[in-house]
Amino acid sequence: MSAAAAAAAIPRTVVGTVVSAGLSKNTVKVRLAKQVWNAHLRKNFRHNTHVLADDYANACVAGDVVALRGGIKTSARKRHVVEAFVSPMRTGEVRRQPEGVAAWIRRKEEKLRAELVGRGVLKA
Repeated sequence: MSAAAAAAAIPRTVVGTVVSAGLSKNTVKVRLAKQVWNAHLRKNFRHNTHVLADDYANACVAGDVVALRGGIKTSARKRHVVEAFVSPMRTGEVRRQPEGVAAWIRRKEEKLRAELVGRGVLKA
């Protein structure tokens, strides 16, 4: 299955808050919040899950609310790609936009093509 087919097969989009950015190259840590029902207390409690997401453009800063596209394995621990800003943090400077899934797929296919040309499997 190609990268494009894999991305199209899983249209899962989630919204979360960037917790840390800039510590690892092209990676941000995002907090996904959901509510869990406690049957004994009969009350909803907030339950946070942290995920690592691919941010190739290094566009995110801590505090941004972002839309993530899940189900795409970008590295050993990253399974999400930053798709867009929902509510960017005000930093007072012009910031780049996240690259999104389409650009990620294009970059991945170009890298694969260059690798196959280097091996001699494909002609340039």
